[in-house]
Amino acid sequence: MSRFHDEVGFDGIWLDMNEASNFCDGQCYQAKHAQQLVHQQLPYVPTERSLQSGSIPLEAVHGEEGKIFELDAHSLWGTMEAKASSDWFVSK
Repeated sequence: MSRFHDEVGFDGIWLDMNEASNFCDGQCYQAKHAQQLVHQQLPYVPTERSLQSGSIPLEAVHGEEGKIFELDAHSLWGTMEAKASSDWFVSK
């Protein structure tokens, strides 16, 4: 951001599209479907809409050992993007 700020001065930025998306609702390939679907095990569904519509399947796993489910990490990218941006502005 510092290099960009040197070229074009700015006082703020717009963080948009800061969560992972998928244009297949859930899994793209039938062979990749999980045996137990996470969304069927949730005690409630916020907004009562599909949590996988336009997003990565909740059963997707992250990390080398595949121990982190998308359900638990979905908002992490956006959160860390906002934190990094805030840290940059604070350091200015």
